[in-house]
Parts: sequence; structure tokens; C-alpha cells
Amino acid sequence: MPQEVPSSSHSILLLCNTWSAITEGISAVNQSVALTLSRYKGIQVYSTVFHALTDLNPTDRSLADENRISLVSLDPGRGSERQFYERFNESPAEFFADAQKSIPHVTHIVGHSPITAKAALVLRRQLYPDSGVILFYHVIPRDVEWLADSLRYPVPTDDEQVRLGEQADVVYSVTEKTHWYYAAKFRNRCQTEVDHRLFLPQCSPPVFDVRRSNVKNDAYDVVTLTHGSDACAAWSGVDIAGCGVNKVAMETAKYKGSAKPPTLRVGGTHNDVTQIRNHVKQFISELVLDVANYRSPKELYGDLDRRTLCIVPSRSEPYGYMGLQALSAGIPTLISEDSCLASVVKRLTSEPEVFLGRDCGSDDRVIGIPPPPFHPLMYIIEPDKPVKVPVTPSTESVRQDGSVWRDRILGVMQNYQTADDNAKQLQMALKRDEMTKETHDNFVSYVLGGIRLKHELTGLRFQYRKDEEKEVPVTESFNNFLSAVMKQCWRYKHHPLTTESDLYPIIAGVDLPIKDLVSKVTNKIEGQNRRIVGVDNASGAFIVYCPTTDALSDLWAMCDVINRSLSATLLSGEENSILEHFKLESVTTRTIISGPEFLEYKNQLTKNMIDDDQLA
Repeated sequence: MPQEVPSSSHSILLLCNTWSAITEGISAVNQSVALTLSRYKGIQVYSTVFHALTDLNPTDRSLADENRISLVSLDPGRGSERQFYERFNESPAEFFADAQKSIPHVTHIVGHSPITAKAALVLRRQLYPDSGVILFYHVIPRDVEWLADSLRYPVPTDDEQVRLGEQADVVYSVTEKTHWYYAAKFRNRCQTEVDHRLFLPQCSPPVFDVRRSNVKNDAYDVVTLTHGSDACAAWSGVDIAGCGVNKVAMETAKYKGSAKPPTLRVGGTHNDVTQIRNHVKQFISELVLDVANYRSPKELYGDLDRRTLCIVPSRSEPYGYMGLQALSAGIPTLISEDSCLASVVKRLTSEPEVFLGRDCGSDDRVIGIPPPPFHPLMYIIEPDKPVKVPVTPSTESVRQDGSVWRDRILGVMQNYQTADDNAKQLQMALKRDEMTKETHDNFVSYVLGGIRLKHELTGLRFQYRKDEEKEVPVTESFNNFLSAVMKQCWRYKHHPLTTESDLYPIIAGVDLPIKDLVSKVTNKIEGQNRRIVGVDNASGAFIVYCPTTDALSDLWAMCDVINRSLSATLLSGEENSILEHFKLESVTTRTIISGPEFLEYKNQLTKNMIDDDQLA
């Protein structure tokens, strides 16, 4: 049963199977959006778990309590887990008989495919007809069809995913790979238009704060990350990891003699440590195997602090970014090119080969593929040392096996300082990645709504008459500059990963008064519990969430005051370096809100207040 909470104009119900700070995939995305929403006043967030709350880690319970997130325990009852998921998606209302008393009103239901997407749509029909439905798509069916019999829940087909998307208000595909896939499916198969958007996961600040103070550059201390069941271990490629590191051990033994053999650490939240250990042991003979079962974020971060290298030889990646935590911690990481993380690495670094585990001139590529249900094995016989090596089908485009990973691991370790430096650069790029942050902004602004507030140029005077013909392009550039500056102020004030050192120079050589702008402009915009929740990319305007009609009316009345503060702080003074850059003598600006938008938003807020009063 969730705790009793006051009625709120926004009540968001997240349908998830658990609540965990260290489990990758659906749980990580669910917790991320829950924590993001909980930062806004007037928002009540509920998140389901399919087990007793007493089964949760104390750290996870505390995290929910500290952020005013109500966890809703749903009893699976008797029968298998697969039967429960089928029943829950067919008739979720029967599991909410008790919980509904404490959740009388829901504005948005968030479902995760493949576990609760259908349930979100059915629950709206059964209990909350006025709610919106947001679906997160985490899986590409073809990537997991070979594991269908091992999963705890049925995986929808492509056609079923398309039909679910047509019924939802908006669909967020998690990772670029998944987004590209469903963009094509929706475009070619939909009978009605689907509002389809991208969502990119991002690690929390404690991961980026890992310092790796205990790393020994000459030690082959390799970690591979997985979690959960045998099915998770299979698609994350722990057998390939075992073979690859074992071959490294065999190779290094030739010239290191009695030196300590490499260590492979299989880290994650395992249901059965012995099962994982036995699964990997059949592929190794030389290395030291260690299986870590993380029980808290502190254990995970402490483990990452000591690792030399992370490898992610995933065959397919249906849930989240395996390896994102390692990259965000600044660990040199090798990933398979077919993983969801590959597109992010390619986008954020000019030298993806360092991280993708391949050389520019090499014919061998580390690429993951969905293997068949039965993995063909080949015995490689060396003197008194038979070793099982999983072999992927031989094609022109796919060659992922233990030998390829051995070569890549040795390549990194032989030039470790360069790999370590590159990993730190990518860590910083991940932390500052604006594209990822904007996908989170998009979700929040969709859920909370708001009104657009824009700073724009209304007049300008050039220093030289010959430049007057450039008025149109200069006006556009100056408006873009204003939007970029105020966006930095917003990031600096609120985003947990943005510090002063993360603020890039918008104009080379010009120091901007970000702190003063936050104090004198951003704080005025966010008075009376208002919050900037996003930026409209088309117009460059802020999207400002107002909890009440009074807060909205106050913002309308404050536009001139906000504009004067902006001009006085940023654009005034003799020899103003910003005006010098644009070759301007002076400018005039305004801060505006559209009248029709104001009336529409005010009517919506009034309706919400009436609904809240009726519920109370």
C-alpha cells in the first residue's frame, strides 16, 4: 500500500517490476524518470514493485522516501512469474484493488515494454480514463526472440508494439538503436500517427565521481557487467568475456612466467551467484574468476574504482546500456559494435575505435549478434589444456569470438595510458552530453506542461553602417546567443551533472556572468515555485511550469522586470565584450509570453485546481 499523500495537480503512476539503484535496464530508466519528476513541487510520483517492500534494499527504500516517491507493492499471488505478467497485462485493475484507495487520481500512467506497456493502456481504460499514457520501449523483439522461453514475461511482436504505440499518447524509445528501429516500424506499419520520441539514459552523479584511485596499470583486472538471470548473462556475453580473458591469460603466461594471472570479475545483481560462476567456469582454464553480487550502489562504485578495464561483449542489448556505468566512471571500456552504447560512443568521440574494440585497418570487428538457441562449441586443443570456445557463425560481416577480444584487450593494455586518457575524455563528454539531457527535458516538459517564455532582440544599432545589411542574420545569431546563455544558467542552477567547469564558452574569450544571471534573471523566472522544465528548440523559448494560476499571472506581470534584469546584467556597460563580438553599438530586447498561450494555460490550470478540489 502506498502512503497517503495530499492531492496533487500531477500524479504520475510508473508501472515497473522493481525499484533499484544498481540494476541496469528498465529499472534504471524507471528510477531515473521518477527521481527527475520528484524534484518538482506539486508532483506526486508512484512506482509499483512486484514484490513486498521489505524485499527492497534499505538504500533503495531510503532513496524513495527522501524523494517523496510512494512505492506501491503489488502481490503477484500464486503461479509462475510468467503467468503473473500475463494476468497483470490483461487485467491490472484486480491488482490495484487496495492501492486505488490511496491513488484516486492519476494524470499520467507510464508503462515499460515489454513488461507493463499493455497494462498501462488497460489500466487507463479500467480505472483512470482521464489519464495520459506514456510508453517506454526498451526491447527490439528480434534481439531476444531466441531467449523467449527463458524470459519471465512474453515479448510483444513488432505488430503488437506498433498497435500499443498507436493507443498511447507518446512513445519514448530508449537508446538511439531502439529509436531508429521503431521509427521505421511506425512509419511503415501504423494506421494512425504515433508521437515517437527518443530517451537516452544517463548515469547519476556518484558514478561520475568514481576516482579510480587504486588502479594498477600493469594488472589485467577486467570486469564485465551483467545482472539477473541466466538469460541476462547469455545476451550480455559473459561466456565470450570468459573466453577472451582466458586467452589473454594463456598469452601472457608465455612471457610473464609465474606472474599473477589476469582476473575476470563478473559484476552485477545476480539471482544466483553459483549459477553465474558455473556458467563462466566452463569456458576458462587459466584466469582467476570472481563473481561480485552488488547489494548497494556503494559496492558497485567501490568495485569500479579498482578495475583496470571493462569489457561488454554483448550479443544483443535489449535493456539499457551495459557498460555505461563503466564509461561514466572513466574506465577504459571495450564494447561490441552491435550494442546500444556504440552509437553514443561514435557520436561523442572522434576516435570510436579506442572504445569499440577494433582497429581502423583491421578486418576483425567486435560485433555482437543474436545467437541461435544452441551455441555451437569448438574445442581448441593445446598441450593438456582443452578449452571450450564459443564460435559465432562465420559470415562476411560478423566475427566475434574469444580471439578477437583477446587481441583487443592486449591492445588496450599495451598502450594503457592512452586508453585511460581517452576514457577520461569520453567520461567528460558523457557528463556534458546535451543531447541526452534534452531527451530528459523533453519527457519532463511533456508530463508537466508549461508556457513558453522567450528572450529576443527587438532592435539593434551597428557600430559601422556597412554592417547594416547583416541585420537579419545578426538578429538571428543574437537570439540564438541569448537562448544559449539562459540555457546555461538553467543547467548550472538545476542539473546535478552541471558544474561551473562544465559551462562551455559560448563566445570564445568572453566570460559570461552566469552566476549573476542565475540570481537576477533565472530566479525571477522561477519565483512562486515556478520551474523551467525545458527549451523549445524551434523558438529557443523556455518552457516554464507554473503550479497555480497566481504563479502564471505573476510571471506574465514580471516579463518587463525580467527583461530589464537581463539587459542590465548581460548587455550593459561600456566596451561590452558581447556587443563588440557582434559589432553592435547597442541593442534592445524583450521578454515575452504569447497572449493566446497564456489564456489557454490559465484555463488548464484552473481546470486542474477544480479537479483537485473535487478529489479532496
